[in-house]
Amino acid sequence: MILIDDIEDPRIAHYATLKGIRQSSFDDRLVVAESEKVVQSLLKSPLEVVSMLALPQYYEAFGKLAENIPQKYIATEELMADIVGYRLHQGVMAAALPPQSTPLDAMEGPVVVLNGLCNAENVGAIMRNALAFGVNNILVDSATSPPFLRRSVRVSMGAVFSMNVHTTENLGGALKVLKERGYTIVGADLTEPVIDAGQYRFPEKYALVIGTEGHGLQEDVVEACDLCVRVPISSQVDSLNAAAATAVLLFAALRDIGHTTLLPPR
Repeated sequence: MILIDDIEDPRIAHYATLKGIRQSSFDDRLVVAESEKVVQSLLKSPLEVVSMLALPQYYEAFGKLAENIPQKYIATEELMADIVGYRLHQGVMAAALPPQSTPLDAMEGPVVVLNGLCNAENVGAIMRNALAFGVNNILVDSATSPPFLRRSVRVSMGAVFSMNVHTTENLGGALKVLKERGYTIVGADLTEPVIDAGQYRFPEKYALVIGTEGHGLQEDVVEACDLCVRVPISSQVDSLNAAAATAVLLFAALRDIGHTTLLPPR
C-alpha cells in the first residue's frame, strides 16, 4: 500500500475533485465511487478498478474484494477530511475505467430512456429506482447528464454498476431500433392523447421515456413514442420530480408484468 501525505499528490487528483466524467460520451476518464456501500458495489461489478484511496481499515473490511486493485493508496483521516465531500465519501473511494456503451441489440427486458435530463442527481436517482423495480437497461441521449458522473454514481448508491447503459446522439434513431425489436415506446408526457398510468397496462417489452420536469419530452421524441402516460396528481402540485415520476410508473409496470429479477417478499 502507498501512503499519500499530500492532497496535491497528482496520483489522487481524480479523487480530490468533483469533476469525474463530464462528457456525455464514454471516454477514458475514470469513474469514481465513494462511500463504503458504493465502493463495495463497484468492487463486485465487472468494471476494471484501477485504484482505491481509503483509510487503512477499509482494506481489511473489504478483504478479498480489494486484493487485486493495482494501486492501493492509504491516507490519514485528516487528509481524507480535506478531500471534498468527506461526509459523503466516508474515507473510502475507488476509481475504475468506464464501461463500453452497451449495444441496443444486446439489451433484454424493459428499458428506461432519458431525454435531456441535465441534473446528475436525478439521473442517479432514476437508475436506483430502475434497478429497484427490476429494470437494468438505460438509454440516454447526449443532452442527458452522464450516468457515470461522480454525483450520479453516488446518488444511484452504486446501482449504475448493475446497469447496461447505451449513450446516443440520435435518440429518435435509437427508439426506432427498439421498435424494430418489438418494444412499445411509452413516453412520460402530458401531450394529448395521454393515458393515466392507472388505466394503462404495460406490455412485457417496453421502453419508458422520461424527460425534464419543466419541459417534458422533446417534440420529436414524443412523435417517436407509441403513446404517452401520466401520473394523475393533485391540482395543487404542478408536476412530480422526474425521479419520483419514474418510480411511480415503474411500479405500475411491475404491477402489470412483474420482473423475475426482484427479490421475493420478506
